[in-house]
Amino acid sequence: MDKVIVITGCAQGIGRAIAEAYLFNHDIVFGIDKEVCSLEGIHHYVGDLSSDIEREYFVETIFEKVDHIDVIINNAMEYHAGILSALDIKGFRNALEVGVVAPFHLVALLKEGMSLGSSIINIVSTRAFQTQKNNEA
Repeated sequence: MDKVIVITGCAQGIGRAIAEAYLFNHDIVFGIDKEVCSLEGIHHYVGDLSSDIEREYFVETIFEKVDHIDVIINNAMEYHAGILSALDIKGFRNALEVGVVAPFHLVALLKEGMSLGSSIINIVSTRAFQTQKNNEA
């Protein structure tokens, strides 16, 4: 049976590469990104992860097509320079919504459909362990 994968931030970079690998293995991949994802075969939802309503609708669209989830990959993140830049409080809150609130909320929404032995993968930046001058919110 094909695995059912849910991935955030699937339109480019690491998220896209992960989605490509699962698609290559003929798994069923659901992705959300604020940008259009051009991968053939992906069930892609264009949406803003900083929005509760968008996250809820994304999950509804998943469960309209499948009845379980095998892997959740929280990959999306907003990049903003630090407090010395033009970053305002709205941008800072957006970074928190996408990087902290969204992964928690998505897992809460998807957990009832997670099968025995399923996985949650949270991808974080190296900035979680080191810093550079004015590089992050």
